[in-house]
Order: sequence, then C-alpha cells, then structure tokens
Amino acid sequence: MTRWWRVLGVLAVASIAFGGGLLLFSDGDGEPPPSTGFFTPGPAGSASLDTAALATQAAELGCAARTVRDDAYRVTVDSDPQPPRAEGTTFRLRVTRDGQPVEGARVCFLADMTEMSHRGVNEEAVEVGPGVYQVETSFVMRGGWSGRVKVIEQGQPAVAVGFGIDVQ
Repeated sequence: MTRWWRVLGVLAVASIAFGGGLLLFSDGDGEPPPSTGFFTPGPAGSASLDTAALATQAAELGCAARTVRDDAYRVTVDSDPQPPRAEGTTFRLRVTRDGQPVEGARVCFLADMTEMSHRGVNEEAVEVGPGVYQVETSFVMRGGWSGRVKVIEQGQPAVAVGFGIDVQ
C-alpha cells in the first residue's frame, strides 16, 4: 500500500512542476517566451524586455515572430459569411493602436483547434483600407477555434490579439 502512495505523490509533484513550467515558459498566446538575448539585466537582478531586439526579429520572421502583449492594440473581426463557414470565409480585420488605424503593418491571421491534431490556419492578410486588412481562408472542420491576429509594425515588437471563432 505504501508503494502506491509514493507513486501518487511523485505524480502529484510532477503535475505541479509541469503546470508551473507551462505558466513560466508561456507568454499567453501559446508560444514560448523570447529566447535569451531579448532580456537585458536591470538593477538588483531584475530584467527588462529588449524591445529593439524583438522588433528586429519581428521584421525578419514575419508571421513566425514571437509576440508581446500591448493593450494599446485592438482588433475588430468581421466575417463573410457570418457565422464563418468551414468551406471558406473572408475575414476583415480592423486594427487600431491607441484608437488610431494601424496602416502599413504586416498582419497575420492564425487559428487552431487545440483539442484536435490537424493543421491550423496561418495566412497573411492584405491591407484594403486605412487599418483594415482582409484574408480569405477555409477551416478543416466546424467547431470552436482559437484565433489570433499578429500585428507587425516597422520598428515595433510583434503583438498578438486573441479571439474565438465558431465555425459552422
């Protein structure tokens, strides 16, 4: 009987350690945090994010760039048809920063169905107006999808804004 308690204890500790690692090594959008070289040491052992390094990386990697949080960005997502259809949907993404349209940015539309193991969506949107970007895509199946819009402006770190998609 003692052996089973030890096994359960080890499993509990491993689960807690794994869960803590996920919190520690995620930036909230499903990606690991920036690698070493993006943080600069601060006073008394603190560290600050090197946004210049992230901005350079974002320009080079585009849709694959790591993201940071920035509450100044807002994305409004409209679809045609509404609700989105698996066989094909056009999304219009209105992107603003501090209430102003974001023009000339690289905007990526990403979506995945985390509970399923099939390909996700990763498309680059085309600017069709001041701060308005459009992308056409299809989904492999109906259901709830997790969507993200990555906004990559020249000289700025990439920013991700998440939202849900109910595909019919």
